Amino acid sequence: DPTCVAQGFTTHTCHCGDTYKDGYTDPRHTGETWIIDKEPTEKAEGLRHKECEICGEAFDEEVLAKLPKKGCSGSIEKPMAAILALCAAAVALRAVAKRKREN
Repeated sequence: DPTCVAQGFTTHTCHCGDTYKDGYTDPRHTGETWIIDKEPTEKAEGLRHKECEICGEAFDEEVLAKLPKKGCSGSIEKPMAAILALCAAAVALRAVAKRKREN
């Protein structure tokens, strides 16, 4: 089996004692657990990596997306302005209708 620093291979042994190697595989780091280097925030991306269980070297580094912004983003102000405009128009129409009735 390969390690993080040495190739892996298969050794074949003949009944006469001769051997040969084949099936070479490249060295590779092993590790499954992500380590958070920097937590993401609303303003900045984060960073994480895995560490090799054999040699401790960092590998598979990934950027973590920024967190979504919390709180009001103007989505309430626009509908509220529309409601206030409609109310003002209704008051104006009532005033016009009242004047017409009085005349």
